[in-house]
Amino acid sequence: MLQLEPQPGRIGTTRWSPDGKRVAWEKGEQTLSLLNVLAVHDLESGRRSNAAAKLDPTLTGFFWSADSRSLVIHVYEKTASRFYRVAADGSSATPIPFEGRVVRSGLATDRARQTVAFLSATPASPSTVTTLDIAKGATNVVTELNPAAAAWTVGVQEVVRWKSPEGPELEGVLTVTPDAKPGTPPPLLVMPHGGPDAVTSNDFSSMVAYFATNGFSVLRPNYRGGFGYGHALYAANRNRLGEIEFMDIESGVDALIRAGKADPKRLVYGSWSWGGYLTTWTIGHTNRYRAAVVGAGITDVVLQYATSDINHGIAGPWEYRGNPWLQPENFARANPLHSLAKIRTPTLIIHGENDERVPLPNAILLYRALKDIGTPVRLLTYPDEPHVFQNPAHIAHMWGEWLAWYRAELSR
Repeated sequence: MLQLEPQPGRIGTTRWSPDGKRVAWEKGEQTLSLLNVLAVHDLESGRRSNAAAKLDPTLTGFFWSADSRSLVIHVYEKTASRFYRVAADGSSATPIPFEGRVVRSGLATDRARQTVAFLSATPASPSTVTTLDIAKGATNVVTELNPAAAAWTVGVQEVVRWKSPEGPELEGVLTVTPDAKPGTPPPLLVMPHGGPDAVTSNDFSSMVAYFATNGFSVLRPNYRGGFGYGHALYAANRNRLGEIEFMDIESGVDALIRAGKADPKRLVYGSWSWGGYLTTWTIGHTNRYRAAVVGAGITDVVLQYATSDINHGIAGPWEYRGNPWLQPENFARANPLHSLAKIRTPTLIIHGENDERVPLPNAILLYRALKDIGTPVRLLTYPDEPHVFQNPAHIAHMWGEWLAWYRAELSR
C-alpha cells in the first residue's frame, strides 16, 4: 500500500504515469483549499518532488505526458487560464501558448497525450468545446454550443488594476454596459466573487451580461484571500476577514470613480455566498451604496461555524486562527453581526430554504435586524433550493427581483 500523505488533508486529482512508475497528485501546503503543489512519488527510488516547484500556482488540472517524465498542468493565473509543461522532478516549467480563453471544465486527453479537450469561454461568448494541441500550442474551437451569442451586445469587458491601501496591486474585471454614454458614467454594480477561495476570470458570465444589458456596469474585484495571485495574497486575509476584502474592493471602486468609469451617486452592491457576506459587511461599514442585495450571505460567523456543512473544523484555524469557543475575539472581529445597527442601505435578502452551506437562519437574522432598526428590507426565500439554485424558474425570478430592487432604489 502506498500512503500519499502522512496526515489527512485536501488533495485534488491523482494520476499514474503511463509507465506505471510514478504517481502524481495535487495538494495544498499551508492553505485551506488552494491546491498549490503537484506532488510526484517515484515508486522505485521512493523520492518525492513538487513538479510545480518553479511556479506559485493555483492548480486546476493536469495530465502526464506520454514519456512519463513531464506533466502538463492548467492553472489560474490572475484573470487568465495558463498551461505549462513541468518536469516531474520540478526542475523546469515551460509555458504552452494559450491566450484569450478561460478553461471552464476538467481536462480530457487523446491516447497520444498530445491534444487536450475542455470547455472554454471568452469575455463575449459562453462555454464551448475546445482543444489545445500541446506541441504546437494551437487552440481550436470544435463546436459552438451557443451560436446565438455572436449576435449579443453584452458590453465591453476589461481587466482593471489599482493599488490597495496596503500596497499590493489588485485586479478586477469591469464590464461596461452597452448603454454607457460618453462623458456620463453609468451606474456601477459591485459584485465580488464568493469563496473567498475563488477567483474572477476574464470570461463570460451570464449574470453579468444580464445586468450589463440592463444598464449597469459591473465590477468583479479580485481581492486578497482569493486564488490566482500566489500564496502570499491568498493567505493575506487570514484572521482579517471582512477588513481586508473591504479595503481592497472599496479602493477599486474609488479608482473607477477617479477614472470617470463609475458614478459615485449611483453605486449598488450585491453578490452571493461569501460575496453575500461581503455585501453585509460593506453596508455595515459605509453608506455610499444606494441599494444592496445579499444572496445566500453569512450574517453571523459563529452561527455559520456551528451550522454550515463545511465552515467548521479545519476551516476555523485557517480563516480565524482558532474556533469561536477558544478564540472568540478572532470571530468577533470578522462578524458582520456587530455592525448591523449601522446599516442604512435598502437591502434585498435572497436565500434558498434548503441551503446547507450557508443555512437560512443567516438570512432571517439579517432581516429581523434591519426590520427592527427601520432600514428598508425585503426577504425572498425559495423552496427546495440549495446553496446554488437549481430551478430555472427560480433563477429567472430571482434575477428579475434583484434588478428591480436596484432600479426602484436608484429611481428614488
